[in-house]
Amino acid sequence: MGVYVTLNGGEKWHVIANGLPNCFVWDLIIHPRDNTMVIATNGRGMYVIDDVAPIQNYSH
Repeated sequence: MGVYVTLNGGEKWHVIANGLPNCFVWDLIIHPRDNTMVIATNGRGMYVIDDVAPIQNYSH
C-alpha cells in the first residue's frame, strides 16, 4: 500500500505521499529524460511525481 523509499540500505523506510492515496501500487518507473516517477495504482489511476532528484541526491 503506497510507495516507500529507503535512504540507508533498508534500515529505515519513508512513505512517499505527495498526494498519492493509500492504495495498491502495481508498477512504477523513473522516466530517464524528465526524471519523474510515474506510479500506476489499482483503481485510482496514474500519478506523476515531478522531480525525484531530491530523493536520488539525498546523503546523510
